[in-house]
Amino acid sequence: MPVEKLVKKGTAYYSYSTAGITRIYAAMGANRQFDLVIRCHNMVALPDGVKYAIPEDGLQYRIDLSQPIYDEDGIDLTLVRLEDFFDVAAS
Repeated sequence: MPVEKLVKKGTAYYSYSTAGITRIYAAMGANRQFDLVIRCHNMVALPDGVKYAIPEDGLQYRIDLSQPIYDEDGIDLTLVRLEDFFDVAAS
């Protein structure tokens, strides 16, 4: 049977970001929770088909929201940790 696997689309430099009060209230109002916010540098859009991220901690996250930061040539990603991990295809 076919098995879904993650395929590496690229690598990005990132830093952890703090969630602003607006983002927290928006998440609460939509009855949603997020686990992590990261800022990818030198990127204003995600490549086509990118739906998941695996930061240095090795955990897998679904990209719930991406917001471009045009002043800094970056993009903020709001991530939700996956309960069941996907296999990762060999590069």
